Amino acid sequence: MSFRCELSIPKTLQAAQPAELVFTLTNTGSDVVQVLNWQTPFEGIKAPMFDITRDGVAVEYGGQMLKRGAPKQEEYLTLKPGEKKQARINLGDAWDVAPPGRYTVEYAAELFDVIVARAAAPRGLDDLNAVPLSCNAVSFTRVR
Repeated sequence: MSFRCELSIPKTLQAAQPAELVFTLTNTGSDVVQVLNWQTPFEGIKAPMFDITRDGVAVEYGGQMLKRGAPKQEEYLTLKPGEKKQARINLGDAWDVAPPGRYTVEYAAELFDVIVARAAAPRGLDDLNAVPLSCNAVSFTRVR
């Protein structure tokens, strides 16, 4: 199983413009897979899944932190071979990206569980199969 992850955001954001990031996940493998949406934009912002800097200084995460039980079936995305899914989030909902400056955003999590579709989701916490996910970094400039 293999994936392509792409991040995109406008290069320049005006003072009041939302910092809307687009996260695209593509199944580049040959099997149907189920992907647990934890710590991805597909579940919204419920953990510090991105490392964000402003002018080279880390921007603190200020969003919610969840304590989790076992995953539920509805928390899995199904991706067919070649299929891509997108999610959009406003980074300003959990990070202070309002001040002017040059920002860099990097995905800092992994896919908590990936299941080849022949197996059944969900699984128990002890059976999760984490998969590293490498995404491109994106930058934007916030102007006054």
